[in-house]
Amino acid sequence: MAIVQTLPVPLEPTPEATTAPQAPAMGSVSSLISGRPCPGGPAPTRHHGPPGPTFFRQQDGLLRGGYEAQEPLCPAVPPRKTVPGTTFTYINEDFRTESPPSPSSDIEDAREQRARNAHLRGPPPKLIPVSGKLEKVYEERQRHWQREREALREDGAAQAQRAQRAQQLLQLQVFQLQQEKRQLQDDFVQLLQEREQLERRCEEQRDSFEGERLAWQAEKEQVIRYQKQLQHNYIQMYRRNRQLEQELQQLSLELEARELADLGLAEPAPCICLEEITATEI
Repeated sequence: MAIVQTLPVPLEPTPEATTAPQAPAMGSVSSLISGRPCPGGPAPTRHHGPPGPTFFRQQDGLLRGGYEAQEPLCPAVPPRKTVPGTTFTYINEDFRTESPPSPSSDIEDAREQRARNAHLRGPPPKLIPVSGKLEKVYEERQRHWQREREALREDGAAQAQRAQRAQQLLQLQVFQLQQEKRQLQDDFVQLLQEREQLERRCEEQRDSFEGERLAWQAEKEQVIRYQKQLQHNYIQMYRRNRQLEQELQQLSLELEARELADLGLAEPAPCICLEEITATEI
């Protein structure tokens, strides 16, 4: 918890404060408060003239009549409680409770306005150290955060190294797989060539076998025709030989009969020999 302290710097009245106003109007407290600049915003310039007794009486009556009727635009800030363990304290006098205006409030307002403008243009309020407990807490937290940051940094470095090693391993595996793929593609192409060679060889062997089969069929038919011709010739030769044997036997019988007739002996009974010839086809 911190309280901002802004102390106004007293300045001597300048000729600017004594310049005549163009249109002085003091309606109510709200109009006076609304004319005040808020903290952090641009402050409008105000010109005050020499107040007279009639002006003071009118202002006092208007302020007394409208102070309680209207609600101020900037309400008073309740007092803040101090919390143990704080390090710095700020006091801001912009949130002070205002008292009813007096006839000399114009001069005070001008001084406050100049002090506020000087404060806005000047450096920010300084920090006033109060105690060292919060500093120790902040230092301890800072050391704790530094340790956590170092631990996170080490964890991130370790994870990055693991990711890099995993990436290198994956790249090596991908390279090996690519080599195996190329080897398999080469083997596949070689196997395709071997298959084409075997197919051509099988076609050649089939064509040669078909030619050999046709040649063997022709030779077989030729052998069969030759064998049939031989069988036919053999049958003709056998029949011719049979006929010649019969003629020779007839001639021999006639010759024996003539000899017996010449000798006066009886003729023997003729001997008939029957033979069977069986022809086979291949």
